[in-house]
Amino acid sequence: LRHQWVTFGLCLLLLSAGVGVYQRLDSEFLPPMDEGGFVIDYQGRPGTSLAETDQMLVQAEKILVATPEVESYSRRTGARLALAIAEPHTGDFLVKLKPDRKRSTEEVISGLRSSFNKTVPGLQWEFPGILGDLIGDLMWSPSPIEIKLFSTDLDFLKAQAPRIEKKIKSVRGVVDTFDGLVYTGNSVNLRVRPLEARRFGLSTEDIAASVNTAMLGQIASSILEGDRLIEIRVLVNPGNLARLADLKDLPIRTPSGALIKVSQVAEVVEEQGQLELRREDMRQCVAVTA
Repeated sequence: LRHQWVTFGLCLLLLSAGVGVYQRLDSEFLPPMDEGGFVIDYQGRPGTSLAETDQMLVQAEKILVATPEVESYSRRTGARLALAIAEPHTGDFLVKLKPDRKRSTEEVISGLRSSFNKTVPGLQWEFPGILGDLIGDLMWSPSPIEIKLFSTDLDFLKAQAPRIEKKIKSVRGVVDTFDGLVYTGNSVNLRVRPLEARRFGLSTEDIAASVNTAMLGQIASSILEGDRLIEIRVLVNPGNLARLADLKDLPIRTPSGALIKVSQVAEVVEEQGQLELRREDMRQCVAVTA
């Protein structure tokens, strides 16, 4: 109190220093931090089987094992911690790093990103932090950068999303870009020819039931094993329906007892998968992420 102007000057100096430090701080909602570990999210092409996805991920595991900074890891395939349903071609790794490592977490991620994209190009990879990944999944915004396109015109979304992804790829520091276009797997459609079907005494429901029984099976009986009731399902050997030609030659018994082929009463065609629809505030959108 005896040196009021000196005290006042020191307060101004501290205030100025605080303003200077504040202007140099990151202003993100969740600033990046070295958590000693990270998450690797992956996604394959829609329709990829669980076995095929697992086969590709074995190559990724070999890279993780060969990385000296990795202490341990766990993998989920066809499953996830988030509330949404996981498909067979999606999943994640949880990677824990050694505390006495020479490289930082970001340096390890950078090396793994390059190796994964080169060795397993059939999967799309993302490398978020542990806390950021958890919060992003809960908010349905898993990536730090999201550019959302709202339109009811699917052709517009399909055309513009890849263009935007291409533009942001050129921005320095941007990695793991994705155009947000998620397609379902291809579908096999049977289009019944009504005149031919009625000539053999068959309806659309009869043909659908026969194909459904052949591919998915029908419960014929059950047996008791211990305290569990095991259902016995009868179906065609899956190896005999591996191709479209096999499905066309699938036999169907008519009411008169004769056997005909599926191709005699229906067209079997393979159609491209449809775009997965995502809505926000009741508006259709695609989110380009990075």
